[in-house]
Amino acid sequence: MDKNIQLRHQLRKLSEKQVILNQEGGPENNGDLFEEILEIQERILENFGLPTNHPVYENYLYFKNPPTDHEIFN
Repeated sequence: MDKNIQLRHQLRKLSEKQVILNQEGGPENNGDLFEEILEIQERILENFGLPTNHPVYENYLYFKNPPTDHEIFN
């Protein structure tokens, strides 16, 4: 699969899971989902050769609302 398509898919999946986690009250209410989110974030950062433990990068990959198709595809 094309890397851009994979990234778009990962971003969509990440944002959807983050919205669900927020609706459920955060990591303390669904630790398994939180772990899934961390794994997706790590994969995205690794694709760009960025450190996975830097707090600034985690903020870049935080979504309160899912991005639109236009935001993901452009």
